[in-house]
Amino acid sequence: MGDQPHIIELIDQLLDETADKPNLQEKIFDLRDALFQAQQVSQQQALKIKILEETVGKLKSPAHRVGTVLGSGEGELYRLVVGGTEYQATVSPELLEKETLQPGDQVALNEGFVAITK
Repeated sequence: MGDQPHIIELIDQLLDETADKPNLQEKIFDLRDALFQAQQVSQQQALKIKILEETVGKLKSPAHRVGTVLGSGEGELYRLVVGGTEYQATVSPELLEKETLQPGDQVALNEGFVAITK
């Protein structure tokens, strides 16, 4: 919508130059009010767009599978059951830094069957 301070300066300059023409000044005031209203609508629409983009991003992200920890597996793997099928899966280091996993804990797994959160 242009640089707001510059537009306001132009409107103020027009108002100064048309001080002797009240009819023209009235139209300039109407123009200024319409500009401010359009700017408010533009800001509201920009906020709505941002919210919609965030929502679309969330909707596009894949759903996580939920698994139950059965216990330790081979090496650093954990034994998990997901939908009745048993797996040995990696657990993200970030999750293990925060807490330890115990049998019976439920974890969210990403597409690669890596436990990412408890």
